[in-house]
Amino acid sequence: MYKMFLNFILYMFGTFLFLFLLWKRLKDDYSVNQVFGLGFYILLTLFVFGKVSKIFFPAYWFWFGVLGVIIVTLISIWKNKMMMIETVEAVGIALFPMTSFIFLIDAITKSSFVSLGAFFVIFFLLLLFGYFEKNYRKYSWYKSGRVGFSGIVVMGIFFLVRALVSLFGIDVISFFPVYESYISCSFALIFFLVIFRLSRKIF
Repeated sequence: MYKMFLNFILYMFGTFLFLFLLWKRLKDDYSVNQVFGLGFYILLTLFVFGKVSKIFFPAYWFWFGVLGVIIVTLISIWKNKMMMIETVEAVGIALFPMTSFIFLIDAITKSSFVSLGAFFVIFFLLLLFGYFEKNYRKYSWYKSGRVGFSGIVVMGIFFLVRALVSLFGIDVISFFPVYESYISCSFALIFFLVIFRLSRKIF
């Protein structure tokens, strides 16, 4: 019973943090309806894709969720004429707390030190995001000074860590069987290339 209660509390808290962070990052540029509409569809998609994954592909739940978030975010960007970089950054950072709680639940219910480590990694990345957010405009090499740097860098680091951990053969509940290192490394590379282009004022 306590496990169900714990799951409910953490998932509700994660949902609240997701919506709050998404609103906080996008509130200056978009209406409340646009922001919370995006948030609602992401949560709905995560629920549906999660159920499908649990039934047919239980080992792929994380990447099913990533696929769903990408689809919904791109549709919202196109439909509402939202800015690509800022929106992707906001969605990614807003999802970090919810993701960390999934690892925390697994760490508590299954006594998994690996999941506990994953929780603390994401917690550290959120602290790193806060640091970058305060200081990124001071970096001389980041000439554009454009918003989005902090979240894109942190997401790049997140996927790079996943790739490195996978190479060491450590089994984490969200890893894609066999090809995790390749997929995560590809995502990390994409995010770092985006930062390079942002720094060059190409976007």
